[in-house]
Amino acid sequence: MIDLGFWEVALIGVLALIVLGPERLPGVARTAGAWIGKARRMMSDIKKDIKSELDEAELNELKNIRDDIQQAGDTFKSQVESGEETLQKEGSTMDTAIADALNKPAPGKTTAKGKKATKKKTTRKKAGKKKVSKKKVSKKKVAKKTGKKTAKKKSTKQVADKSAPTPETEKTS
Repeated sequence: MIDLGFWEVALIGVLALIVLGPERLPGVARTAGAWIGKARRMMSDIKKDIKSELDEAELNELKNIRDDIQQAGDTFKSQVESGEETLQKEGSTMDTAIADALNKPAPGKTTAKGKKATKKKTTRKKAGKKKVSKKKVSKKKVAKKTGKKTAKKKSTKQVADKSAPTPETEKTS
C-alpha cells in the first residue's frame, strides 16, 4: 500500500479542511472511510479466492501424485508376488534335481514304497536286539549278556550298534 508518514497525513488533513470546510469534512471523511473499507474487504476476498484456487490446485496435484505412487506400489507388489512364485517353482525344480542326483527322494516326496523318506537311527544291544540309548556299560556286564569271558579290569565302554532295522521294528514305526 501507500507509505504515508505522520507529517504527510497531517498536511492532507489541513488541505482538506481548507478546501471542504469544517461543515462538509466529517461527511467526506465517513464516505472515504467506507470506500476504503470496501476496497480492503474486496482485496481480502480476492486474496482468499486466489489462495483457495491455489490450494485446490495443489490438493489436486497431491492427489494425482498419491494415485501415481499407489499405482506404482500395486505394480511393484504384483511383480514381487510373481517373482516369488517363479522362485518357488525354480526352487522345487532344483530340489527335485538335487534329490535325483543324490538318488534320494526330495523333502516331502514319497519313496517307491509309498512311505515318506525319513532317516531312522536305531541303536540295539548286540545280543538282545532291543533299542537302547548310548550309555557307558562296563565290560563285565557286556560279557554277561553276550556270554563271553573278559578280564577283570574295571573299564567302561560305549555300546551302540547302528545295524539295519528288522521287520519287527519297521512294523512298529
